[in-house]
Amino acid sequence: MKKKAVAQIGFEFLSVVFAVLLALGLNSYKQGLDFENESDLLRERIITEVIANKARLDSVIIRNENTMDYLDSLSTLESFGGFAFEVADDLVLQSAWTFTQSSKAFSYMDPEFLTQAAQVYEVQSYYRDANDQSLVYLGDIMLKVSELEEHDLLNACQFYLMNLLEVSHELQDNYRDFLDTFAPDQS
Repeated sequence: MKKKAVAQIGFEFLSVVFAVLLALGLNSYKQGLDFENESDLLRERIITEVIANKARLDSVIIRNENTMDYLDSLSTLESFGGFAFEVADDLVLQSAWTFTQSSKAFSYMDPEFLTQAAQVYEVQSYYRDANDQSLVYLGDIMLKVSELEEHDLLNACQFYLMNLLEVSHELQDNYRDFLDTFAPDQS
C-alpha cells in the first residue's frame, strides 16, 4: 500500500511539474511572439521617422542650395547685404530610435536593420553636431562683421553654407540608402 501511495504521489508531483513547465514554456513562447510583434512596430516607427526626417532635410537642402546660388552670384557684385539659411537641427528626430534602444523587443529585431539604423542615427548625430559648431562659427563671424571686408564676410558665409550642405548631403545619402534597403517603396 505504501508503494502505491508513493507512486501516486510521485505521479502527481511529476504531473504538477510538467504542468508548470508547460505553462512557463507557453508563457515564454507568447512573450516571444509579443516581442516580435513589438519589434515589427518599432521597425515601422524607425522607418517612418527616417522618411519624415529625409523629407524635412530635402526641403532644407533645396533652400540652402538656393541660398548658395545667391551667394555665388554675389561674388561678382560690389555689395553684400546678407543672406538667410536654414538648419534642420530641430527637424531631425530620433525619438523612435531612442525608444527602440530601451525596448525589450530590441533583441528580437533584425541585426542588419539595427546596424544600418544605428549608422543612420550616428550620421544624424554628426549632422546635429556639425550644425551646432557651424552656428557658433557663424555667430563669431557676425560679431566681427564690422571688422571684415564684405568679400571676406561673403567667403566666410559661403564656406559655412558649403560645409553645412556637404554634411546635409551625407545624411541625405544615408537616409536614401537605408530606405532603399528597408522600405524601397518609400525612398
